[in-house]
Amino acid sequence: MLRDIYLILQIPHSVQELLSSEHTPTTSHAIPVYETLKESLPHLSGYIDVGIKKLCKYILLSHKIQIYAFSLGK
Repeated sequence: MLRDIYLILQIPHSVQELLSSEHTPTTSHAIPVYETLKESLPHLSGYIDVGIKKLCKYILLSHKIQIYAFSLGK
């Protein structure tokens, strides 16, 4: 079980490090990573879905906040 938890956290962590080197928001790029993770760890897909739902909620919320768009220079 600890190995599974490690895998769930390690892959998105590595991707986040890669994406954070860019200067643009990349939260939406994390969703495909979680989808791929679900394929490789199907027995943990319920937990991974929780993470995907949180990301989607954050993305929708950020689109509603005007200062967020302003900070992107849009």
